[in-house]
Amino acid sequence: MDIKVFLRYKNLFVSLVIVIIAAVLAQVLFSYYSLQEDNIDAKLQELVVGEQTIARWQELKLENEEVKSLFFAKDTLFFKKFVEEKANSLGIRITFLNTSDIEKDLYWEVTMQLGMACVYKDFISFIRDIEQKSITVEDIKIVYNAESGSEKINLNLKGFIIK
Repeated sequence: MDIKVFLRYKNLFVSLVIVIIAAVLAQVLFSYYSLQEDNIDAKLQELVVGEQTIARWQELKLENEEVKSLFFAKDTLFFKKFVEEKANSLGIRITFLNTSDIEKDLYWEVTMQLGMACVYKDFISFIRDIEQKSITVEDIKIVYNAESGSEKINLNLKGFIIK
């Protein structure tokens, strides 16, 4: 009789086993795809962070180029040439020029003792022009020369050259 009962409910048992197997498979697939979704979310978050990092690097590159444009690059002679060219373009006569530099980790600090003879108006233009490259004037001595109608000016300048 046990076999007759089994045969009688055979379709029900087979259907129940199929439903259980389908439920287990559905649970496994759901777990797998939930894990995949979490992985995709993590990868998307990494992508967002990467895009933000790239954007920040681009901003820093632009800032770096802007800062580099304010300073001289690579050679300490550029500082001397720049000052001489600005003085010559304004008709300023340089009476003496001495430079010295101190090497730092990322830059050279160049100091210049500069003597010049010119009218005050040209001197002011000269100072404005050299400030383009972040040259600072540390000391100024101006003596008026009544004979020539011009000033004798002694300056100590400081500039920075990026390596």
